[in-house]
Amino acid sequence: MCNTEKQSPQQTLHSVYEYVKGSLSFVEAKNGSLVIFNTAIILGILQASQSSCSFWDKDSTCFLVTTATLFISLMIALFSFMPLRASKDKSHKKKEKSKNDKRPNIYSTEGLTDLGKEAFAKFLLKGESDDALTSADYDLLECTMHTARVSSRKYKLFRIALIFSISGVLLILLLILF
Repeated sequence: MCNTEKQSPQQTLHSVYEYVKGSLSFVEAKNGSLVIFNTAIILGILQASQSSCSFWDKDSTCFLVTTATLFISLMIALFSFMPLRASKDKSHKKKEKSKNDKRPNIYSTEGLTDLGKEAFAKFLLKGESDDALTSADYDLLECTMHTARVSSRKYKLFRIALIFSISGVLLILLLILF
């Protein structure tokens, strides 16, 4: 992370944009690996269910629940790759900040999304005149906010899908052990 105190508004904006862009790439890679993992586990379960020495013979309900849990995780991870048609700016939702939170976290996609476009612009200007940012800078600011919203949404979906994946794998382990 960079020290934003000594940077110009343009440098800070470019730094935040590069961070958000990298964050989006990282979240998409995690979602992609979760899709591959869930697909491999589901295919393994289906292969094991068709074998003659299947441990699924013990409990077909557990087989269905495990497969459904992993399938739900797979669908959530795949859904994260679908673009939303209407991107809404939800910056009108103001969360109450604690007394200790004096500075916004601009190097967090969720923090940046919660901050909103106008508050982010004010943070960048830090007492400078409003004309310190050009129209190209405002376009980059808008792009940064949109990318932060997309990255934040994908990360939330990843966390939900990961919970379902862990639940499915734990069910498999419980069935094998007991």
